[in-house]
Amino acid sequence: FAVHPLQVESVSWITGFRDVLAGFLGFLTLLFYFFHCQKRSPLLYGIATLLFLASTLAKSSSLSIIPMALAIGIIVFKRPWRLALTEVAAWIVLIIPLFHIFSTLNNSVALRVVHIVPLPERFLLALDAIAFYIYKLVFPFRLTMDYGRTPQYVIQHGFHFATAVFPLAVAALAGFYWLRKRNAWPFLAGLIFFAGLIPVLGIKPFIFQHISTVADRYAYFSLFGASVLLCSVLVKIGTRKVTLGATALYLMLLCGLTWKQLPVWKDNASLF
Repeated sequence: FAVHPLQVESVSWITGFRDVLAGFLGFLTLLFYFFHCQKRSPLLYGIATLLFLASTLAKSSSLSIIPMALAIGIIVFKRPWRLALTEVAAWIVLIIPLFHIFSTLNNSVALRVVHIVPLPERFLLALDAIAFYIYKLVFPFRLTMDYGRTPQYVIQHGFHFATAVFPLAVAALAGFYWLRKRNAWPFLAGLIFFAGLIPVLGIKPFIFQHISTVADRYAYFSLFGASVLLCSVLVKIGTRKVTLGATALYLMLLCGLTWKQLPVWKDNASLF
């Protein structure tokens, strides 16, 4: 989570400070909700609720914390889905006024500058965006501020018909592994990764889509899911010297790529 090159934009770009702040408050929300699930404490749930509200005020994409908490409650703690839904529903009710404000401000601009496509095609574009983030997660090369993947660009080139299959295949594989091996952690990691992207997949058009639907900073929350996946793999295969050595080499590679990406954000000349 900390050393992946996709995080450079959020940390180095001053505008990305809201991502870091929202992430800090959002992950604290999940932490206190985790403690609440363990101890069934109204106080801990109240703290988690206040932290979630603060995270949403920092950045509206913190709404992704809701499905993350829901997945953790149901899959990790085996909480009854009705109870888990009731708890997160309280958060939803709490932020309805904020969501209305955010939505109004976004629509006032987005509907003028973004190429609006029919709703069914937006789901294909959303799957294309997920495939893009999975690719950049595994191969974090040639990162940039502007990928130019606007809705019209993807539609004109027909990418979405092919790329939409990939995330569905990954989800099916994780679900099969859960059912076959009774190991829910890879599936949970996938849900967290997906949940972090929900607000910025373009199902509801947003302003930046007139430049690109995808951006490195939009993956900030989702990389928590990648961290969960790596931890689940290490727990499954054990902590032998070979395993730890391979993991260390992988993390060192990410550190090197991150270090290489940092100068891009030094000033306007290096950025553009």
